[in-house]
Amino acid sequence: MSVALKKADEATLISLAQTIELKDPYTKGHCDNVGRYALLIAEKLGLTEDKKQEIKYGSWLHDCGKIGCQKQFLTIRASSMSRK
Repeated sequence: MSVALKKADEATLISLAQTIELKDPYTKGHCDNVGRYALLIAEKLGLTEDKKQEIKYGSWLHDCGKIGCQKQFLTIRASSMSRK
Protein backbone atom coordinates (compact mmCIF):
# COMPACT_ATOMS: atom_id res chain seq x y z
CA MET A 1 0.00 0.00 0.00
CA SER A 2 1.38 3.41 -0.91
CA VAL A 3 2.26 6.00 1.72
CA ALA A 4 -0.26 8.43 0.20
CA LEU A 5 -3.06 5.88 0.50
CA LYS A 6 -2.13 5.09 4.09
CA LYS A 7 -2.20 8.82 4.92
CA ALA A 8 -5.61 9.17 3.24
CA ASP A 9 -6.93 6.17 5.18
CA GLU A 10 -5.58 7.62 8.41
CA ALA A 11 -7.22 11.00 7.69
CA THR A 12 -10.54 9.24 7.08
CA LEU A 13 -10.30 7.31 10.34
CA ILE A 14 -9.43 10.46 12.27
CA SER A 15 -12.47 12.18 10.73
CA LEU A 16 -14.69 9.33 11.89
CA ALA A 17 -13.26 9.55 15.40
CA GLN A 18 -13.95 13.28 15.45
CA THR A 19 -17.51 12.65 14.24
CA ILE A 20 -18.01 10.24 17.14
CA GLU A 21 -16.80 12.87 19.59
CA LEU A 22 -19.07 15.52 18.07
CA LYS A 23 -22.01 13.20 18.62
CA ASP A 24 -21.11 12.81 22.32
CA PRO A 25 -19.02 15.79 23.48
CA TYR A 26 -18.84 14.31 26.99
CA THR A 27 -16.24 11.87 25.67
CA LYS A 28 -14.07 14.47 23.88
CA GLY A 29 -10.51 13.16 23.67
CA HIS A 30 -11.60 9.63 24.62
CA CYS A 31 -10.54 8.01 21.33
CA ASP A 32 -7.10 9.63 21.57
CA ASN A 33 -6.73 8.50 25.18
CA VAL A 34 -7.72 4.93 24.30
CA GLY A 35 -5.15 4.96 21.50
CA ARG A 36 -2.40 6.34 23.71
CA TYR A 37 -2.93 3.72 26.42
CA ALA A 38 -3.39 0.88 23.93
CA LEU A 39 -0.14 1.77 22.19
CA LEU A 40 1.73 1.91 25.50
CA ILE A 41 0.49 -1.61 26.25
CA ALA A 42 1.36 -2.78 22.72
CA GLU A 43 4.88 -1.41 23.16
CA LYS A 44 5.34 -3.25 26.46
CA LEU A 45 4.10 -6.45 24.80
CA GLY A 46 6.65 -6.04 22.02
CA LEU A 47 4.07 -6.08 19.23
CA THR A 48 5.12 -5.39 15.65
CA GLU A 49 4.69 -1.97 14.05
CA ASP A 50 1.91 -3.38 11.84
CA LYS A 51 0.00 -4.57 14.91
CA LYS A 52 0.50 -1.22 16.61
CA GLN A 53 -0.92 0.50 13.51
CA GLU A 54 -3.99 -1.75 13.65
CA ILE A 55 -4.41 -1.01 17.35
CA LYS A 56 -4.17 2.72 16.70
CA TYR A 57 -6.84 2.53 14.00
CA GLY A 58 -9.05 0.37 16.20
CA SER A 59 -8.77 2.85 19.05
CA TRP A 60 -10.09 5.59 16.79
CA LEU A 61 -13.03 3.45 15.66
CA HIS A 62 -14.01 1.53 18.79
CA ASP A 63 -16.99 3.82 19.46
CA CYS A 64 -18.15 4.20 15.83
CA GLY A 65 -21.53 2.66 16.73
CA LYS A 66 -22.34 5.91 18.50
CA ILE A 67 -22.75 7.63 15.13
CA GLY A 68 -26.06 5.84 14.55
CA CYS A 69 -27.39 6.22 18.12
CA GLN A 70 -29.93 8.79 19.16
CA LYS A 71 -28.37 11.47 21.34
CA GLN A 72 -30.75 10.75 24.23
CA PHE A 73 -29.13 7.34 24.68
CA LEU A 74 -25.59 8.70 24.54
CA THR A 75 -26.18 11.23 27.28
CA ILE A 76 -27.34 8.70 29.89
CA ARG A 77 -24.65 8.60 32.55
CA ALA A 78 -24.06 5.85 35.08
CA SER A 79 -25.26 8.05 37.95
CA SER A 80 -28.65 8.50 36.30
CA MET A 81 -29.04 4.74 35.77
CA SER A 82 -28.34 3.64 39.34
CA ARG A 83 -31.24 2.35 41.40
CA LYS A 84 -32.29 4.37 44.39
